[in-house]
Amino acid sequence: MRELGPALDGVLGGRVVVATLVAAIVLKQMISGEVQVGQWVPPGSGDMRSPCPALNTLANHGFLPRNGMNITRSNLTSALENVYNISSILANTLAIGAISVDGENSQISLDELDKHGTIEHDASMTRLDTYFGDNHSLNPDLFNGLLNATTDGAVLTESDFAAYQSIRQADSKANNPDFDFGLKQQGAAAGEPALFLAVFGQYDGNSYNVTLSSLKSVFGLEQLPSDWTTTANGEVTTLQVGGIAASIRSKWTSA
Repeated sequence: MRELGPALDGVLGGRVVVATLVAAIVLKQMISGEVQVGQWVPPGSGDMRSPCPALNTLANHGFLPRNGMNITRSNLTSALENVYNISSILANTLAIGAISVDGENSQISLDELDKHGTIEHDASMTRLDTYFGDNHSLNPDLFNGLLNATTDGAVLTESDFAAYQSIRQADSKANNPDFDFGLKQQGAAAGEPALFLAVFGQYDGNSYNVTLSSLKSVFGLEQLPSDWTTTANGEVTTLQVGGIAASIRSKWTSA
């Protein structure tokens, strides 16, 4: 594993500066009605966000309501299909899973995805367990640990993700007296990097990997990578994501 802490400091420190500058520009644009769907705008006071950086990214770009509220299944399915090029079947499955977090309601706000034991789970790669407090916000130490899981300093591979998730699982199991990581949570945990790799990564003929720059953009800034396009990897399917998730899960050493 390589030490990349200074790079993370740049990401998070720059995030504050960029957000401040962008907020001033965006305020002017919003008043004049110039803010466009697709334009990145950091969340403002009162805007709701989730523990999922990919969904937060969609809201920050206006593909979901920018305030993160009153999101319908149709809203979410459309954004997943049109922005991340996720197949209709998989997009609907993911949307139903998110909407059902709030029981029978037909809409959801992103902050409701904080509910423990549904989509949110212990041993997250970048969020604290609920037992330790804030299960919602990006934790800099955990994110730095994820970045440092790279073996070549440029990309994270399926094996890199699996190794870091094994560390997180062992740590949570040892220190969280309420640790809950059953089959449902394991499926969600393996599926998260699998979906990220399928959408933002590349296949090298043997396995998937994703650049650290893409990871920093989506996880650190909750912004679409500047060098990424929606159709870069073709349609993302359930079979594809399931295969990557199974590969990652097979490499775990703790669950």
